[in-house]
Amino acid sequence: HIKPAFGKYLISSIDAMAVQEWITQLVRKGYAKGTVELILRLAKKALEDAVIKYHYLKYNPIKYVAVPKLPEETVDKVAKAQTITEEQYDKIMQLYPEGTPYHLPIVIGYETGARIGEVLALTWDKIDLDAKTICIDHSMKKFPKCSGTAPDETEISGFQYALGSTKTASSVRTIYISDTLVDLLRRHRARQKENELRYGPHYTYTTKIPAFDERGNKINILHNVAKQHCHSKKRIDFVCTFENGNFVRDSSFSYVARK
Repeated sequence: HIKPAFGKYLISSIDAMAVQEWITQLVRKGYAKGTVELILRLAKKALEDAVIKYHYLKYNPIKYVAVPKLPEETVDKVAKAQTITEEQYDKIMQLYPEGTPYHLPIVIGYETGARIGEVLALTWDKIDLDAKTICIDHSMKKFPKCSGTAPDETEISGFQYALGSTKTASSVRTIYISDTLVDLLRRHRARQKENELRYGPHYTYTTKIPAFDERGNKINILHNVAKQHCHSKKRIDFVCTFENGNFVRDSSFSYVARK
């Protein structure tokens, strides 16, 4: 988003008015508020580096640019909500049959209507197979990955993941699930335990470790570590995992979804 809009400009010619207009247009086009905020944060961080680290600028010209709140009738929808047909769903199931890493998250999303981040954030303690319920109270969040051990030493390089709150407070909910999904979850849990035994000490556990986001704020990011190096009490027991125990990320899920 940033490069197409400002890649041809000299850095000294970028001003607050142009960036504010660009951010407003992104909101007007219907991009999610969180997406626009992330784009703006990255742009601000880039120009902040131009001031502090590289001395290309004397001050950050977009420091006070903000994401506007526009009347709903002025905002276009990027894409109208679509419901897939049973035939389309059957084709997806043929591409990703039971036992593949993406089968279960697709089925959970299809049956419950949960967002992809909510599905991938599910842990086994949030599922009651006897009561046939799933409790959704977290969402998997993606942050720019920053190196360094202090806020002023961070460098953005890729992405990292953390568990955060759902999109809105009303998104916290308990959903009743079908017998079909209950049976699928039981079989999936059994496969996870079999894989853990098969991989032994090399099976992957997920824990949380302290880190910094691109604004220098402390966050607890998800970190994969071999079972032999992790105490089971510190483990985050995800429902959606690969065969070796790694948690499924939305980036890998988005990649296969393009098929």
